[in-house]
Amino acid sequence: MATVRPNLASQLTPSLSPLPQDVSPLPPTPHPSPPPDPTIHRTLSTTLTSLPLTSSNGSTSVSSPQTLLIHPRNPTPPKSSSQNKSNRKLFRLCFSLFVSYFDIVTDLLVSKSYYDSNQLSTAYATISCILLTLGMQSVLVGIACKNKPWAKKGRRLGLAMVGLGPLTEGFHAWKRGDDDDPDMIISQPGVYTTIRSIEVIYESFPESIIQFFGFLTQKESELKAIRIISIVSSILSGAYIITESNFQNCRPLKYKQSQSDPYYEWPNRERGYERITQGLGMFLATLCYFCQYVFAAALVLVANEVDPCYGNAFFCMVFGEFLVICLYKHYNGEMWGVSVIGRPSFMNNYIVPPLILCLYYLLACVAPVMISATPIQLGPEVFSGIITWRLLTNWVVILLSLRALEGGEFLVTVRCGMKFYAYSMVGVAVGLGLFLKFSDKDFDVRLLWRKMTGRMQIKNCWQDDKIWAPDFETKEHEQWYLVSLFHPQYLPFDEVTSLIDSLAEKYGVGDAESRGEIERPSWLVGEQQEAAFIDRIVCIYEWKGVYWEEGDRIESALERLFGKRAHGGHLVNARRGHGATEVKQKTRKKKKKETRKKSGKGKVAVRGFLPQPPAGF
Repeated sequence: MATVRPNLASQLTPSLSPLPQDVSPLPPTPHPSPPPDPTIHRTLSTTLTSLPLTSSNGSTSVSSPQTLLIHPRNPTPPKSSSQNKSNRKLFRLCFSLFVSYFDIVTDLLVSKSYYDSNQLSTAYATISCILLTLGMQSVLVGIACKNKPWAKKGRRLGLAMVGLGPLTEGFHAWKRGDDDDPDMIISQPGVYTTIRSIEVIYESFPESIIQFFGFLTQKESELKAIRIISIVSSILSGAYIITESNFQNCRPLKYKQSQSDPYYEWPNRERGYERITQGLGMFLATLCYFCQYVFAAALVLVANEVDPCYGNAFFCMVFGEFLVICLYKHYNGEMWGVSVIGRPSFMNNYIVPPLILCLYYLLACVAPVMISATPIQLGPEVFSGIITWRLLTNWVVILLSLRALEGGEFLVTVRCGMKFYAYSMVGVAVGLGLFLKFSDKDFDVRLLWRKMTGRMQIKNCWQDDKIWAPDFETKEHEQWYLVSLFHPQYLPFDEVTSLIDSLAEKYGVGDAESRGEIERPSWLVGEQQEAAFIDRIVCIYEWKGVYWEEGDRIESALERLFGKRAHGGHLVNARRGHGATEVKQKTRKKKKKETRKKSGKGKVAVRGFLPQPPAGF
């Protein structure tokens, strides 16, 4: 893949004073020349390989090593862009952690306040949300650090259990950057982002609803400043975490998926007020949407105390929305099966997919978390549909709930509640307008609601001549990565067959002379690579139910490619249907145990070499 080098002159211009017009390129001399001007404070010798300089007569020439002069007003060279980027990440990390821990401290204080006021149910619910969040974060850290030594794993797990998980994982994510830890099952940035998402779902969102409920059911004389501060901090913390996660996980320049994925390319590439304004727009829209949904859910709980039918109706509405989404995904053929690294099985086909879909649905309901809009998850059309539907129906929920509370001693009236809804809608509109206005000029905003399923995205990537991610050597390498990563139901079956034939023809094992002339790529060399590729191909053909028909041809192609039969040729006569027989499953489990013992680690060596999936896939 051809890469375009940035214009070096544009990078140096902001930090260097302009050169005089009458200065022509200086030829290299063996001895240093004296400064042309005594007012110059210092010089910076830099080698420029291809920087054009314009002389006094207007001609342009490319010079050999030059001496760049720095004006006394700017005596120090500019910092590297990587250092500035690291400093910005560190500042965002510190500010985000400050907001999170301030929210936790206020939650503990307000739970004590409710306990002293004899509101035990509200106090216990607040503490339960905090403990549930710590438990979920500890489970995630334990899974991610499964292959680490017991000392390191125990230390990070213990820190997560006492509430320091966001701090430690955020520090590791900032320190490592985009480099993957080979001992981590989940990439370090992915662990940090997931921990923050857990904090929003299990702590900020329910805490806001519980405290709003306590705020609405108490008398005006019982109002305390700590309770109001706790509500505000929970809402601000949730909105900021979501905004930070959206900006942190996007890939504005690295990946080439702007054709089909709304998760990429939207951040403004300019540094300065435009990027800041875009972030403020997303934060404002997220904050107002979050407030509106929390207010509506809290009113439903209060109305449920008067008449239980309100709570039942709200639950039925949420369940109905989730059922419609499941039917839509089933209609597109993407419901039953884990999208990423999901080997066909009963658990991965019928238990895990609905749970994952429910998680992303809850994320979309709570706030616009952009990871839910990826095609292999909800998809942009489902994501934007949920947001729009929730904004349009919240006023009905608020109006009916406040109508049920008329005549009681509550702090909010119907008029006040509808004003709150109107102001929040204005905030969402203003924030969304700022976000779209200051988005990158090359970003197509229609991607935010245009239909794009996981099958369509993978097919576009497969058929595109360009390489979407820079981590791959050739297009065949990227296609092999898709085969190794995704569930068979997302893959284009005919193209997979063509890939096997082309690889066998190009890199197949022949006689000694022809084999010596072929340089096999690194991703096809090694026992683990060969075993994993053969295992995935057999899995795909079993899933499609056509291995019985084309088994001989595929076996011969794999034998030409690797010099061995797929699983010893025992699957040539595999029966039709999805999945393997019980005998094959037992054989596969036995081989996995043997491979696990040989690898010396807890994970299967066949899958151990696979790279981490990029964000958005």
